[in-house]
Amino acid sequence: MFKKELIDKVYAYSIKDDDSLMFKDVDNIYHNPFNEKEFKIYGSGIIDKEKSFHRFTSEDIKNIGNVSQDVMWLATHSSGIQIHFKTNSRLITLRVLENGVFDMKNLNFFAQCGFDLYYKEDGVYKFHNIAFPNYIDRKKFISNIGVFRETKEREIIINLPLYIGVESLEIGLEKDSYALPTYYKNNGKILCYGTSILQGCGASRPGLSITNVVSRFFDIDTLNYGFSGAGLLEKEVGSIIAKVDDVKLLIIDAEANAGCDKWMVNNFDDFINEFYKKYPNLAVILMNKSKMSIDSYLPRNKMMKVFNDKFLKSRVNKYRKLNKEIYFINNYDLFSKDEILDESEFTVDGVHPNDLGMTLLSKNYIKAIKNVKSLKLN
Repeated sequence: MFKKELIDKVYAYSIKDDDSLMFKDVDNIYHNPFNEKEFKIYGSGIIDKEKSFHRFTSEDIKNIGNVSQDVMWLATHSSGIQIHFKTNSRLITLRVLENGVFDMKNLNFFAQCGFDLYYKEDGVYKFHNIAFPNYIDRKKFISNIGVFRETKEREIIINLPLYIGVESLEIGLEKDSYALPTYYKNNGKILCYGTSILQGCGASRPGLSITNVVSRFFDIDTLNYGFSGAGLLEKEVGSIIAKVDDVKLLIIDAEANAGCDKWMVNNFDDFINEFYKKYPNLAVILMNKSKMSIDSYLPRNKMMKVFNDKFLKSRVNKYRKLNKEIYFINNYDLFSKDEILDESEFTVDGVHPNDLGMTLLSKNYIKAIKNVKSLKLN
């Protein structure tokens, strides 16, 4: 039996320090995240050209519609885009307008439409909270994402939604608090191109998608060009992405889309050559897909897998003969190597990795990046 005095003490403490009471009279001032004196936006290749949370410029989005209507829409999504700053505000609020509502069947509400916040403690970024629309049919909402009890300076990362476009965003901070931009230790950018898996389908919230994990681990800007169902290696898409400045590494993880038919064979060389035009010495990692449930019982998938691996390895051999730094990385066997869980446990729907699968993929990305000889990271 609990003593009555202990019960009274616990409940009295809870009521006294309840956050809703604590911040009842807080006067929030809303800030523009594009203000470079207060915030730094990462994960975007267009921020120096256009104040937008899209992944392509408005002009490129319009033009790519002639090649792929899917990429045209998906390029408006904010996957991989982050806001970095430090503040002494106890309360951090988001005021948001999105370009769609929750409508996915294999991705949860938080990951598609929500934001999450990390704060640095003892040199490590730790997850703190999420913010999301009040109802699944709302495009516009206000939500608290940071709720801290002490007034002290903290370094913050806010990760934007994975599968929706953010048309308007304001960051609310306590009156008389400040915001200052923070920066990655390592200069340059890692570009990642691929499919719905790279875009983040299957992760439970934005901070757990592959590129967001990689960026935190290496302390370097990591751009997400995952296009759900549309990672087909078109030359025109490569041309747009290759315009990004200061690229140190390109990762291509597109087999799950482009390897389903002839796209990978027909498009690969033209796609990668768009990058070599601007960056002749660019380091490149080619990845094969992670295992899907249907691979175990569809004969066509088994044959395609053998063919696709041979093709990817042939591209590595071809470009190495041209003195390119290029690597082949195997993602396919990751799920079967686990000592506890069967390989069938690592996806949401037989195709897209759940958080368990995303963790294994993120670790394999990190392992691969560590082995790139020309990439010097602090």
